[in-house]
Amino acid sequence: MVNGFYLVSRDENKAKEVDIFRRLNPGVGIELVCFEDIIPMAADDGMLYLKGEKVACPDFVFVRAFKTRGKESQFEAVMNTLENLGAVCVNPIEARRMTTDKLLCFQVVRSKVPEALVPKTMLVTADVDAETVGRIIGFPLVLKVMHGSKGLGVTLVKDEETLDAILNTVLAAPFADQLLAQQAIMSSQGRDVRVTVAFGQVIASYERVNEGSFRSNIHQGGHYEDFEPSQELADVAVRISDALGLKMGGIDFLFGEGPGEFWFCEANSLVGLSEVLKANKNGDLSKFSNYSELWKMLEK
Repeated sequence: MVNGFYLVSRDENKAKEVDIFRRLNPGVGIELVCFEDIIPMAADDGMLYLKGEKVACPDFVFVRAFKTRGKESQFEAVMNTLENLGAVCVNPIEARRMTTDKLLCFQVVRSKVPEALVPKTMLVTADVDAETVGRIIGFPLVLKVMHGSKGLGVTLVKDEETLDAILNTVLAAPFADQLLAQQAIMSSQGRDVRVTVAFGQVIASYERVNEGSFRSNIHQGGHYEDFEPSQELADVAVRISDALGLKMGGIDFLFGEGPGEFWFCEANSLVGLSEVLKANKNGDLSKFSNYSELWKMLEK
């Protein structure tokens, strides 16, 4: 029997997700574990210290720890310990790094998946003024924080005057994150597509729609709609996932102007099982049988 950890931070309640996992995978053992309770060590006996007690290293780790700010070094040490002991981490720490750093993520996709349409993206620092950003990216553009999520820290900027005012305010203040300016894909306002890839195959997909905002995020008022990707889009999603080292991830796309045209938007290494039920209004888990099938691959 395969056994795993559902790894979260101490400040997060993911009990409902673990329940969904158990319902989808009745033959797989899963334990909800806070990464702060694991003591990172250099050991050669394949054992871990969890809450001060010695336990066997799990076969796999499903990583859902969002709130690691201020504890990132500790979290990485825990992840390195688990990976070095042979646990299959979904996802590995290196994949998390690449997807969390949005600029690096776009650079990797642009270089390794040339068939993917990637918006022009640049780092914005105090050494770059609004005129330069506008000249390179063009207006309208999207200004976003490097490590944001759930649609937070994302602003649509329509002209140089507005951008200059924002930069003068933000860059003058103590700020713990970096800014990116990105080409705005206006044909996709309030809409995007998520293609969920696991172990090299598409296991789910849906469209997110928000009539009240240019941001489609569910946390910003959006809702789910059914979406079936073309084989071409599915293949691109798989290639992007592979390029980023994701064992399981959400690959987001924006709608282009032409039929069947999609732009890469971002990759998410922390795909939650709660979205399975949210995206499927009837709560019918049979539609997502691939979520259980994929865990059989861990036994091989």
